[in-house]
Amino acid sequence: MPLKPLELHDVFACLPESVANRARKDPKMYQLILSCAGHPRAIVDGFRDEELLKKLPTNDDTKLTARDFTEMQLLIVKTCKFHNRSADNVLTLDIVSDWFNFTFTLTEDDDKKYHEWGLLWDLTDDVTMLSPIMLHHWAYSNRGEYLAEDLRVAYDHDADISEAQSEKNAESVLCRFEAVRRLATKGCAFQLREYYKQAHLNNAPYVTVTCKNPIRGSSNCSAVKQVSSFKGDTTTVLDYLNRGYIVYSNLQNELGIEYVVPFHDEHGVNLVALAGVQVKFVQGRPDESWTDIRTKAVTALKMFSSLSVQTFPVIITTTDQGKVSEGTAGKLDDCVLFLERDTFRWTQQLGVLRLHEIKLGGVIAKEYPFLRKSVGGLELEK
Repeated sequence: MPLKPLELHDVFACLPESVANRARKDPKMYQLILSCAGHPRAIVDGFRDEELLKKLPTNDDTKLTARDFTEMQLLIVKTCKFHNRSADNVLTLDIVSDWFNFTFTLTEDDDKKYHEWGLLWDLTDDVTMLSPIMLHHWAYSNRGEYLAEDLRVAYDHDADISEAQSEKNAESVLCRFEAVRRLATKGCAFQLREYYKQAHLNNAPYVTVTCKNPIRGSSNCSAVKQVSSFKGDTTTVLDYLNRGYIVYSNLQNELGIEYVVPFHDEHGVNLVALAGVQVKFVQGRPDESWTDIRTKAVTALKMFSSLSVQTFPVIITTTDQGKVSEGTAGKLDDCVLFLERDTFRWTQQLGVLRLHEIKLGGVIAKEYPFLRKSVGGLELEK
């Protein structure tokens, strides 16, 4: 019988005081707790492991080192008792790729096997996760390698998300998630609308595409290229997109779009579509604000007008679903729109994130109680 996951407010109540205090001061410890996704054995046994407690810094101002963090992950993983396998080889690149590959469906035999191994966790009737703590451990143990590097960077940026900070870390999480998702397709052709099938509004072009792999045969281990701004060096941006890289702007106030995602034809040769992604995690804006966002994104995408490709905006936002009226939806008929429920469903393959519990608002926590924070919150100290 599968173990029922603890809700976050129960998780924090189960932690030793020294761990809870460290989590208030150290984003990595907080993230380590979230990565257990309420798994009772990981929470109750893992965080009381004597070796783990010895690794806690005695100085309040000292953060966990990368080595301590990965060793703590391994200690917690060992308490989860994965079936007949050592903690270091439970996950493989093939298993991780299949998990993130939306064009692939697990067979019934593999689903049963991974549940028996303790790799698949059923948090609710409609939310199953590949053990997040194992995904974290695999990404950090294989840092710098294919697919693992973008996954690790996504988790690193998620650890730094807070209510007080700008959206840049959240944008980086989403960007790296897309990089992992694209690499996992392994060059398979698919309908572009299938890529965004969790969206609230899905007006992506009707076209068969592939995610061209820019890493194959390259010493570079990431499918993301960062630029100072999209307009700073258009030639370089276009070169990266043609080669299959997601291009991310480091400019804090980049107008209209944060990053651009390329899609190639079914043979992986010619660029056929570009998605310009805009992230807006705010609450209570009127409908008109979202049409303004759409207009700015469309305007920003005009820099690619010299290419014979279809362009479209992707808006990822926390505006309440009830505020997207029929009239507004009609004005977004050339967009892909993700609201908070959709964003969680799209990114839940990563596990439970600070992105989910902090940036997606209270609506998502009502639907998925395991995301509900402790009474009074266990917020990081400023």
